[in-house]
Amino acid sequence: MSFLFKPGGSITGTAVDPGGPSGVLIHPSEITQPGVWSPAPAPAGYTIVTDGVGGWTIEPLSTSQRTVETQLHHNLGVPASGTRYLRFGEGVITSSSGFRLNATSVRIKGLVIQAQVSSANDYVLEVLEDPSGRIAGPTVIPLATLALPAGQVYARDRSLDILVADIEFGAWVRLTAGVAAGSQLGQIAVIVEFEVVAP
Repeated sequence: MSFLFKPGGSITGTAVDPGGPSGVLIHPSEITQPGVWSPAPAPAGYTIVTDGVGGWTIEPLSTSQRTVETQLHHNLGVPASGTRYLRFGEGVITSSSGFRLNATSVRIKGLVIQAQVSSANDYVLEVLEDPSGRIAGPTVIPLATLALPAGQVYARDRSLDILVADIEFGAWVRLTAGVAAGSQLGQIAVIVEFEVVAP
């Protein structure tokens, strides 16, 4: 037995819940064990998680990461100059002031960009260090980029794993091919997914 208990368990056992006489010990067979080692016992470093509908799964114990998603945007598209710094929060432009996360070491895990309308030009979303130039920036963080090809309004990449330190972040959308004429893409919405050390 697992020494866990639940009221009205389906496995015959000893009543252990003083508040519910029908409580019985949970047998390990009642717990889904995902992974190649199922139905063997879970190795060290796993924890039991409720599935929200009365069942359980055994999942890796995550003591070091949690996800933070930061949203950036602009409602005027990319101008003919070819570069548009994005806003965050209540509309602060990251060229004026970037943002910081509540951790000194984070990983960039994913990027999403959604535009209002497509363009005949190619664009790229780039995550920046020191976007306001307080030190020596702005500097594009290597590999923290996402292409938005001509004719597309949406792109996503969640295969990233880029370690960055305690820095000021920002982002821009930049023309990479084509001839800009006036504002392009319309409203732009971006999500940057970070993985930070859990509290």
